[in-house]
Amino acid sequence: MEKLQKPEYNITARDMIQSSVEAYLAHGVNHTAEKMTSRLEISATLPSDQQWFVHGAAGEGAFTIPVCDVGNSGWVVGCPTVVVSSLSFLPSFLG
Repeated sequence: MEKLQKPEYNITARDMIQSSVEAYLAHGVNHTAEKMTSRLEISATLPSDQQWFVHGAAGEGAFTIPVCDVGNSGWVVGCPTVVVSSLSFLPSFLG
């Protein structure tokens, strides 16, 4: 982070998080290079104040920090051979 925050880059952790959240909101966990390319091509046709580049490093998909989607009911898995504080089911956050 120290290198990225130097004046020649001026990229912050906030930029990285915002970029990742915007990518997730736009495409869920299916943000691909093809979708990003399409987004940039469409952006190039817009007025300059609406183009992707005005957001800099915080723009959608510039960074894609892994996002764990635990929004459905299938996010717990049985662990019959593992006992942790009498829990027989543990969350499976990535999958």
